[in-house]
Amino acid sequence: MDRRVPEDQLAEFVRAGSRLLHVEAHGSRLLNLRFDRGALQVRLEDGGLELELGGASPLDEASEPLDEADPWWTVLGEPLSGAWAKRDTDRRRLVLELQLRPDGQNPKIVTLEPRGPRIRAHALPKSAWDGAN
Repeated sequence: MDRRVPEDQLAEFVRAGSRLLHVEAHGSRLLNLRFDRGALQVRLEDGGLELELGGASPLDEASEPLDEADPWWTVLGEPLSGAWAKRDTDRRRLVLELQLRPDGQNPKIVTLEPRGPRIRAHALPKSAWDGAN
């Protein structure tokens, strides 16, 4: 079974409480999450998720804004309070889980995972998340 571990690449964003400002898709295999302290690119590659951190780059005219799409509209402006990954035995990242809003303030877990040729995003309250136990 897959193991959930803290996502070390996002540790600084979590420590700083970086706020999610904007989300955009570049096709079905790439998401760009812009925080107040930089950007997180999530790419679907070889059936797993690859992460890349960088500075906020200019908006791409070919990108699709997702700020008003589910689940992003529910967490825009909120701080990143936790980040975990589920990896397979080959250390491939199969799921990325992001906690937006701190505990005690109705935290949401946004889950990103490969679904065929695309990245699927969905959210649930932390109280319903299987990692809360």
